[in-house]
Amino acid sequence: MPDMKDLIKFPTLHTFKIVGKNSETFKISVKKLFFEIDIPEPKKSRDENFVSFTVTVMVKSYEELEKLYKTISQIEDIKFYI
Repeated sequence: MPDMKDLIKFPTLHTFKIVGKNSETFKISVKKLFFEIDIPEPKKSRDENFVSFTVTVMVKSYEELEKLYKTISQIEDIKFYI
């Protein structure tokens, strides 16, 4: 079975979908992580309890991709991410 590193050619554009509580802490944390690019305002859920960010960034290496996923997983008030 191929290693994940072999399946993706770097550099590449990668899109992250990040969902969390509609809290300032969550929104600020996501914006800080992607401070180098202008990300759109998050979309609110129907009941406005949650927000979601869709962010596309250029990832230069597999190691950078792993680091981003690890950092995202540690964001306070996060519910899920893909």
